[in-house]
Amino acid sequence: MPQPKGHTGNPNGRPKGKPNRINGELRTFIQNLIDQNRKQINIDLKTMGAKDRLTVIIKLIDFVLPKLSSGSLSLDIQRLPESDLDHIINELSKSIKNEPESED
Repeated sequence: MPQPKGHTGNPNGRPKGKPNRINGELRTFIQNLIDQNRKQINIDLKTMGAKDRLTVIIKLIDFVLPKLSSGSLSLDIQRLPESDLDHIINELSKSIKNEPESED
């Protein structure tokens, strides 16, 4: 018979919210592997066709960016005042200019 919701057969088990130790170790290993092979990864990406390169980049993004929640975010630029639009454009321009050059 299953346990009632909110109860466990092991009251001394892992506390809620504490990450799984094995997952943390695996994340650290993968991060170190990528850090130690950045130049080779760049070389490999440059030798791939555009479609394969894009597929790899999309898969890597999943490990870097947080997943979006099921909610949606929308911005109606038609309703924004001109001054807000100018501010957004200026900030985006600064951000693009300040991006570091890619490692070659």
